[in-house]
Amino acid sequence: MRKEAIELDKEVRNAGIILIVLGILHFVFSGFLYSTAGLVLIPIGIIAFFYRSKRMLLVFGILLILIGILNLSSVIYEVSSFWLVFGTLQIYWGIMEIIKFRKVKENPKYEIKEKNKGFVWYSLRTSFWIMIGFWAISSIAWALELELSYTFSFLWIFFVIFTFVVSIIHLKKHKSRAFAIVSLVLASYLILTMVIGFIYLFYISASLDEISDELDEILAPYEVYSEQEERIKDYLTEDGYEVLFNYILNYSANAPFFEWYDIEDNTICDETSDKICYSDKVGVHIEMKSLGNRNEQVWDVLNTMWFVYPNAFTYQIDIKSPTDTCTYLIFGVVLEDYYTDYNLETRELIDDYIDNVVCS
Repeated sequence: MRKEAIELDKEVRNAGIILIVLGILHFVFSGFLYSTAGLVLIPIGIIAFFYRSKRMLLVFGILLILIGILNLSSVIYEVSSFWLVFGTLQIYWGIMEIIKFRKVKENPKYEIKEKNKGFVWYSLRTSFWIMIGFWAISSIAWALELELSYTFSFLWIFFVIFTFVVSIIHLKKHKSRAFAIVSLVLASYLILTMVIGFIYLFYISASLDEISDELDEILAPYEVYSEQEERIKDYLTEDGYEVLFNYILNYSANAPFFEWYDIEDNTICDETSDKICYSDKVGVHIEMKSLGNRNEQVWDVLNTMWFVYPNAFTYQIDIKSPTDTCTYLIFGVVLEDYYTDYNLETRELIDDYIDNVVCS
């Protein structure tokens, strides 16, 4: 094949500049382009300023094709067709770089003849391209959410480390060091990004664990009465009512509710603690849709509440209709007086209260 006479230094340098710009664009437009590709495009572009061998054209070509494929995979997320065209152009440019690699003459200063190439020589070149290949495959696998994503990523990490080690051995053993330097720089960069990534993941994981512990602590009071809550909901559902939500919870010792009703609470809280201090007073609360006669509905709910959780401090019922919401708050001592002694006067007081609640 006839070799073209082009200015290789200038060609590789210009291509390197374009790769750096492309890498920056992948970060700027990370919502559309595959942002991780910028982590590879930028360092390869920088390497091109120092290592201007024809081999860099091959590296450019393969990287552009792989990244173009990744950008084409964005069709999965239904992004603008412009970026699909952009990915196609990257693939075309990559193919042209590979064709140019086959036609151009090598820079004389990189034409060092090695007599005894051996295992290290061939291992470095093989592992380098396998590393690039698994990087692309694992990236595509993650983008497509394939089951083998972890396997491909593990293989990629293995060959990154293998390339790093072999490139160091190559530098000590062989005179031709250009390819080894490129491999070492790229592998070192990838190892550095992996370490930073693992540190970041560890930090995120620790933060999520801390948030989870705090959330469990906040939700703990709500889970104490979960069985009773479920029973109340099941009984009312069986009676044909639609329960929107219900809960049983200890009142906070500092709840303004106590001030509103001039209620004395003897709970002693630790002032040095930032945790919520709960009193021993329990409230049963339910929200549901309106159905049938209002007085009968309220008593059905009160009977169920008292049966499942008697002697609560308060029983609150919110009944929602298409036009308003009615809230009924009955103190436990009042219900106790009716249910324990079957006091008809108390029943009349409660009925009167139910009938005169102002809804909003």
